[in-house]
Amino acid sequence: EAQIRFLKAKLRVMQEELDSVVCECKKKDDENQNLKSRLKDTEEENTRLHRTISMQHSQTEKYKMLSQEANKKSEGLQQEVIALEKVLQ
Repeated sequence: EAQIRFLKAKLRVMQEELDSVVCECKKKDDENQNLKSRLKDTEEENTRLHRTISMQHSQTEKYKMLSQEANKKSEGLQQEVIALEKVLQ
């Protein structure tokens, strides 16, 4: 009978340990799900930011070209003004 009580006590302790391990596993599963969700959100944000950077780069190149064209036109007009001033003198 003492051995049965001992084994029952041991079984209770093992059941408590098992419950504790199961609880810890559930916590870890929840944490993993949370991390997976955060990773997905981060990857989506990263993709969005890359698209934004690409679009901004394209716009920068476009405005750079427009600026260069405007500078050339301005230089041409300045040359015309100089030529006209010489003619008027």
